[in-house]
Amino acid sequence: MPLNRTPPSTSGLSPSKHNSTLRDLIEDDKEYPVTETPKVKQGFRNKRRRSDEVGDRLASFMVEIKDILESFKNEQKTKFDKLEKIFLAVDDIKKQNGEIQNSVDFLSQKYDCIVTQIGKLESEKQSNLQYLQLLEDRLDNYERLSRATCIEIRNIPTVKSETKDSLLNTIIATGKILNMSIQPNEIKDVFRFNSRDPAYKTVLVDFNSVLTKERVIRMYRKTSKENNRPTTEKLRLTGPPKPIFISESLSSKAKRLFFFTKDFANSNQYTYCWTSSGKIYLRRKEGAPVILIRNESDLENLKSQK
Repeated sequence: MPLNRTPPSTSGLSPSKHNSTLRDLIEDDKEYPVTETPKVKQGFRNKRRRSDEVGDRLASFMVEIKDILESFKNEQKTKFDKLEKIFLAVDDIKKQNGEIQNSVDFLSQKYDCIVTQIGKLESEKQSNLQYLQLLEDRLDNYERLSRATCIEIRNIPTVKSETKDSLLNTIIATGKILNMSIQPNEIKDVFRFNSRDPAYKTVLVDFNSVLTKERVIRMYRKTSKENNRPTTEKLRLTGPPKPIFISESLSSKAKRLFFFTKDFANSNQYTYCWTSSGKIYLRRKEGAPVILIRNESDLENLKSQK
């Protein structure tokens, strides 16, 4: 607690005594120091305390700001690293897209070239098909002309010791059953060729003229209508009795077409189906117009007309 001391009066003291007394006081002060509280204005003390508090708060605020900035910096760095990776990935994707686009352009060019080549090949194919059809028609005509004098006889049994002379005699005997005379000099050649049944291989007879061939076919059809068709029994041939069939010798193409035409006639109520001079004809009934069948398209057209 501060003490207010009033210094003793020095009046009436000699200088020496006064100095001695002052020294004593000073020594006493040294031995017993007294702290005096200076008078301070009340407002100044309060202002200084608020300044310290503001400073502390400011320092704390700066630390928080520093932490926030540091955290924000780290967060932004992390985001930047992610964005950098994304940008790198995007660059890779762009490069890949560029390569893909180049590949697509290359393939598109190749595709256009291939389409062009296919168009050319298709055009060549059509030309080749037309040419092949032309060659096929010519070959069929040549084959038809070469068979113009030929007939085929079926169901004549095959004999092991058979010769051309024995076959020739069988043909002459068949002519007698047809009420016609066939002379040996009217036959150019006679032979067998393979068929489904080896025991009854088909006999092909090649005459010297188309007239003789046509006469044999005509007489065979006449006897068939009269139920006097030749048989193996009438020819006195070995084996069970079988009817003998005589027909024109058709080309390979005509045989195939004739097979389809007969099937069409049976399925669509056509009474007549026959061949003449290597050509195929249809007639629905007696007195109906005769239809020439040139190819399978003609049969399709007849189906569509029903």
